[in-house]
Amino acid sequence: MTSLLGFLFITRIRDLPSTRLYAFDSASAPNELRGLIGSKIREGVIVQNWPDALRALATMATGVIAPSQLLKKFAAYPRQHELAVALREIGRVERTLFIIDCPLRHVK
Repeated sequence: MTSLLGFLFITRIRDLPSTRLYAFDSASAPNELRGLIGSKIREGVIVQNWPDALRALATMATGVIAPSQLLKKFAAYPRQHELAVALREIGRVERTLFIIDCPLRHVK
């Protein structure tokens, strides 16, 4: 969510060597990375829930709802909410991009 709001969130990823990457199409990934790819990004879930994700972002950006309140609402559902699944998939994309880009940030 932070990247969609325009913030650079630098996270600490525990156990980075065992962290898996995600791809939209693992077959098109470079051979060197194929062993690191855990699973496929569920693009359809993101596309289907994109308007709701933008609406949730807008309500957080304007201060109408706090991110913690949104997480509480997701936790209250007996099954996983579709928007929560879509946001998780977006997070997987962002984490993969961060891991790939991370070594490049320190090289000048």
